[in-house]
Amino acid sequence: MNAAIALPFRVYWQPGCTSCLRTKEFLAAHGVPFESINVLQSPTAMAELQAMGLRSVPVLAQGRRFTQAQDIDDVARFVGIDTHRKRLSSQALLARLDSLLALSASIVAVIPEARLGDQIPQRPRSYADIAYHVGMITQGFLDAADERRCDPAMQRLSLTYEHFERKPAVAMQNATALPQWLQQCRVQLADCPKWRLRAMTLLRCKPTTACDRCTPCSSAPRGMWPSTCDNSILLPLRYCI
Repeated sequence: MNAAIALPFRVYWQPGCTSCLRTKEFLAAHGVPFESINVLQSPTAMAELQAMGLRSVPVLAQGRRFTQAQDIDDVARFVGIDTHRKRLSSQALLARLDSLLALSASIVAVIPEARLGDQIPQRPRSYADIAYHVGMITQGFLDAADERRCDPAMQRLSLTYEHFERKPAVAMQNATALPQWLQQCRVQLADCPKWRLRAMTLLRCKPTTACDRCTPCSSAPRGMWPSTCDNSILLPLRYCI
């Protein structure tokens, strides 16, 4: 038996991450044993991820091999399970994102402002941070797909890790400004012309090897994908909602 096959699987995850939960549930349902590593509790987990060139979870690893685990099909292939799932259309995904923005705006509007700064259970983020993050998911899509947002300095559409780490300004952390901003994200999403097909083309481009760097595939629109990119930035966009 190949020694690599005998190595245990490891799942790096954090509380409040639905993709992390889904990955662990899929493996457990198929009888695949794995080591569960909560990156917020393990003193070495983040260093291990950084050694692989990664900055986000979930990650499924075996020895030095790994895959970003936002996509269950990738998880299945990684562990050798044959699975066939029906994927939602781009229109259905966009409708879900719009619904998520609308629901988030309505929830934030009724949270007492004194509680918006409270940290959510088991996560180093506040309720205001999470609400803002929902909007930044949309902004990340738009910055990666709307040609009108092309970075003039880079001469390409830009998406950075900071899209998912930004926090709202103090002036925005209230029950009026946050909902208004989320509604503004809905308007921007609906207003962006021709980005849907381009975004779906971009997000279909996947690395062909289990490494931390990748190059654009031949079908990627010119300028849509940097010459090298961080998998931990781009891959989550496909299944962030």
